[in-house]
Amino acid sequence: MLRYDTLQNSEFLNLIGNYQTNSNIEWGAFLEITPQLAQDAGVLYLGNKDNWYEAQFAYLIGYSQSDRQKIITTYMEQFKKIFADYPKSSTAWMIDPFSLQILKKDYGVLIHQITREQMGVDSYTLYGGPAHYPYYPSLNWALVPSQKATNEQMPIIVRQTITDPVNNYGDDTSSYTSQPNDYALRKEADFTYFEHLFKQAHSQNEQTTFALIGLENSMPSEIQTEFVKQLNFVKKYQNENQDHQILLAKDYAVFFQKNHIANQDLTVYAGQDQKNINEKAWWITTPYYRLRLRLSDQELFISDLRVYDGSFTDPYLDQVAKKLGWWIVPF
Repeated sequence: MLRYDTLQNSEFLNLIGNYQTNSNIEWGAFLEITPQLAQDAGVLYLGNKDNWYEAQFAYLIGYSQSDRQKIITTYMEQFKKIFADYPKSSTAWMIDPFSLQILKKDYGVLIHQITREQMGVDSYTLYGGPAHYPYYPSLNWALVPSQKATNEQMPIIVRQTITDPVNNYGDDTSSYTSQPNDYALRKEADFTYFEHLFKQAHSQNEQTTFALIGLENSMPSEIQTEFVKQLNFVKKYQNENQDHQILLAKDYAVFFQKNHIANQDLTVYAGQDQKNINEKAWWITTPYYRLRLRLSDQELFISDLRVYDGSFTDPYLDQVAKKLGWWIVPF
């Protein structure tokens, strides 16, 4: 996923040129707003080096609908200038339904990645959405699934990284996902934690399994090296499990469209703690609710229940973010 400044960096474009004919690589749109993107779009940018990452500056939800349109158009035309076509995949930690519909209708984006379930990380709070499996979003809010079998007006939504079904919920350390810079925050966590999350994601019963791994930009070399280890692990895993596929984002979107009705109306994402197998959780998600079952200290209980309603509306549909970004589905 390429940010706008990358699309104007001659050194990076030369590097990309070495791989443009590689059918195993898909280039997508990272819709993080930079000062140059705002300037080229004719949009006022007020961020600085200390607060650029805040929701009000970094993403489309911090801008008016007319400015969102300008930003998207400017990015997409620059992307097409380089790749001769618009991207089929995009990402932004948070994104409003107005922008998503533009991406799908005007530019053919099939799949969009938002960030994981988290509380206040880098100013973004997302709580209450489907925790693991991809889904069609409602027309009103990317964090709420559509109650229709398909939604041709919106891209499919995927969530960043493999989230730990037991320990990520309620965690304020941002350290319980498959992303290397996350679990590196815990001294006791190492590569075996990634292996645990990945294999667990692919051991779900009687359903098509799914895992999305990734790494944010600007990470130190030891974190990048850890991510290379993850990629090598996945390659080895696929060689040993030929029935598992590694798909480009655009190909996964097609796969999901074909298989959604039969397989994905109800999903269960189950897991246990890496070291204490008696600590378990089950995330049950349908188009109408999500429910989290928790087994802890031999006690089974419901720890989260959110009702999904297509009329629930993203607060940033026509309003702009003020410093922080908040998405919380009513519980």
